[in-house]
Amino acid sequence: MNVCYICNQGRSDFEREGHDFKQHIKGEHNMWDYLKFIIHLKCKDKGNFNGLEDFVANALDKSL
Repeated sequence: MNVCYICNQGRSDFEREGHDFKQHIKGEHNMWDYLKFIIHLKCKDKGNFNGLEDFVANALDKSL
């Protein structure tokens, strides 16, 4: 609830800098958008990946 799941920055870090933590986790680092992209990669043929998709898929393969 008080740490961004994506960048691991705490709510207090955002508030100290005058930024809205809720806006950050709902907009900039919406975890559901990341999940949708991962599902997109799992469903798409690897032969049709663009550069970004290929990079992220390779990073995910290495992390698992």
